[in-house]
Amino acid sequence: MQQLIHNNMDIHCRRSFQPRWPTCYTNGIIMKQPIANFKNFATDHKQSFIVGAWAGAAVLFLIALFFYNNPPFVQYQPADACTLFTPSEAEDLLGDHVSNVETDKPVISGDTATSKCGYGDTTLDQSTRKVAAVAIRSGINDRGVKQNKSEFRTSESNNKATSTPIDSLGDDAYFNSVNGQLNVLDGRKWLIISYGVGSTPQSNTIDDTVTLAHLVLGDRQPNLPQF
Repeated sequence: MQQLIHNNMDIHCRRSFQPRWPTCYTNGIIMKQPIANFKNFATDHKQSFIVGAWAGAAVLFLIALFFYNNPPFVQYQPADACTLFTPSEAEDLLGDHVSNVETDKPVISGDTATSKCGYGDTTLDQSTRKVAAVAIRSGINDRGVKQNKSEFRTSESNNKATSTPIDSLGDDAYFNSVNGQLNVLDGRKWLIISYGVGSTPQSNTIDDTVTLAHLVLGDRQPNLPQF
């Protein structure tokens, strides 16, 4: 029998024929020798454990603070949809009086930024009210530009069965007949354009959405709808 005195804790250990480890008694409670050793170690280093935990928490806090104070690298300023699609241009499409439907400034997420702008005519009948809307996702750095191109190609491929390729518009473009949206890849920008009766976007036409696309891209078509 071996007796150990540790921090006023009376620990008695004895060898046993069957167990692999010596059996220890701590204040009458049986434990294996490794457990006793661990408890001794934990008691001796309790303060170190506490300091280590606080240090780890401090490191995690500093890492989070670093990323909070260091937003994504903006190499290219994102496009503002309402700057590219103005109220006067909306009036060319919808008539002399329009109302803003959506005016979202660019919101950065990762390496891209998304901005939205939309207008509607003043018709009260929702079944005939026309809406012209533009959403633009801009790559704010080279990674974002690459992401735009890659995901545009993927979207085009996934919707190939219900899409029509559009020539001579941006770098690449296709019209999706299911949602009535025209997708245009133009430099660092991915534009999604919708123009038609707001309650039935699937009735949008290629000609109407292409007309709006030319307005947004600064290539005004000569034959705009007359009201």
